[in-house]
Amino acid sequence: MYDIAREDRMMIRKNRHCKRVITSLAVIMIISGCAPASAPIQGESPLKATIQPSGTPARATATKFQGPSVTVALETCEETRGRLVEESYTLLDGQSEADVIVYLPPCYDDSDEDYPVAYFLHGYPQDQGHWIELGVIDSYEALLAGSRIGPIVLIFPYQPEPYFTQTDGGPSSMEELLLEQLSTEMSQRYQISQHPSERAILGVSRGGVWALEISMRHPETFDVVAALSPALAYNHPRRAYDPFEIARSTDDLPGHIFISAGDREPQFANEIDRFADTLERSGISFQYLQHEGRHENSAWGAILERVMIFLGNAISK
Repeated sequence: MYDIAREDRMMIRKNRHCKRVITSLAVIMIISGCAPASAPIQGESPLKATIQPSGTPARATATKFQGPSVTVALETCEETRGRLVEESYTLLDGQSEADVIVYLPPCYDDSDEDYPVAYFLHGYPQDQGHWIELGVIDSYEALLAGSRIGPIVLIFPYQPEPYFTQTDGGPSSMEELLLEQLSTEMSQRYQISQHPSERAILGVSRGGVWALEISMRHPETFDVVAALSPALAYNHPRRAYDPFEIARSTDDLPGHIFISAGDREPQFANEIDRFADTLERSGISFQYLQHEGRHENSAWGAILERVMIFLGNAISK
């Protein structure tokens, strides 16, 4: 289960840390094992995509994407903007629905092959627009224009209650909802790959916890996972659904794992550090970005380019 009340209290108290002067260099520690509530939206980034209604220790480096798996050559695509489709998907009761936004990359209709796909899970108490408001579409399209990432279908679901904060995994949880309902329906409607190396799941805060839990329990579905400031400190799951316990008990995990923490979110960062230590001791390769900022949108928005470069380099055949 998820401790909402405690997380809300910590978000209220976080401003008390503002008087401390903290200077830190943002670093990524690429470690090889073989040796909570999001802040209110501060403002929306203008979308470059068009909206279509439903029914129609190292420094981050700008590495070139090694080539899209889809045969649409980027240099022959004259479109510069993708499009957003507002959809809904069916909940586990078979009747209720939740909103989802689907981003289709430029020239999506010019190929009959399946595209890599990435699911983006919002934080608490945000909605399906959280990542878009952070600027992920702008970041993705800028990298795509520079051939630093390939064509990917991006999916932004709303995670309704009680699945989102009142469950920890397994039957009748956000895990089952995403795998059995959302993923199934999106695969029926769009040209998206079923190969785990072409499937990613990313999350912020509480969504980051779900991204870890779902991918670590289902590496046959998602080989790529990124968790930005995962709210592990407020997560109280049963052992079978605990990312710490999963990391200790198996080496059958996603091949590409990215986690991040800000230098001014100690209530979150301390547990994220402990999770990084657990991964390292278990011999699991991962990337850990320690950056400036609190548990808020401005900090996550500032690292989006590095997150998307990680995604572009990881999600391929």
